Amino acid sequence: MIDNDYIKTHSLEECLKEFQGANGDEKDLTPQFELLAIKMLCGGHFEVSCCGHLIRRVYLHTIEFYYHEEYGPVKDYIVYHRNPEGKGIILPPFCTGSLNAHQSGIDITFEDWRNGNNPQYRASALIRAVKVKKAYDESFRQFHISGKKGLSEVDTRSTYVYEYLFMGAPVSDIRVQWIQDELTETIPVPKERLNVPQYDPQSHTKLPKTQDHRLWGYSLA
Repeated sequence: MIDNDYIKTHSLEECLKEFQGANGDEKDLTPQFELLAIKMLCGGHFEVSCCGHLIRRVYLHTIEFYYHEEYGPVKDYIVYHRNPEGKGIILPPFCTGSLNAHQSGIDITFEDWRNGNNPQYRASALIRAVKVKKAYDESFRQFHISGKKGLSEVDTRSTYVYEYLFMGAPVSDIRVQWIQDELTETIPVPKERLNVPQYDPQSHTKLPKTQDHRLWGYSLA
């Protein structure tokens, strides 16, 4: 099980693989989400390179967790990558730590992989807001990872993460890599996810003018 010491010494992918799911009890998710939020928001960044040259660094500022049990009681019907209902189709899990691009942005995924191609749950973190450091900025040579000098303002447009990770890179050579940093002392603030409605438990349809109140979003101040 992931703990404070584990996230300090292990990679993000290793921490994601230690995620245990809810096992039917939604309260078990909170401490796991909290630790993963610290790892993602305070312990690393993306580096985007092409042709051997660094283009930009992307730091996560706000993420939202999504978790849906295929066979258990914890449901999150807004999850994109899950088994289609009533069709007898089982979607195999994404590789842990893979990026899932969809209409709302980009997820970092960590679905159940312990049950082969029949995952018990779906889990991911939507990149909701970021700060970016471009390599051609004047201050880039003086850039310090610990201080994050020269970062842009927070960009809350989740669909623009596509551009930050992939824009301007040639098709012949692009590299998007998670780089681990030393954890900062900052504690992410839990919050409700943006524009996530409640769902009818019987029809599994959105309830109009409602808000899901689970504090599955985390943001830096």
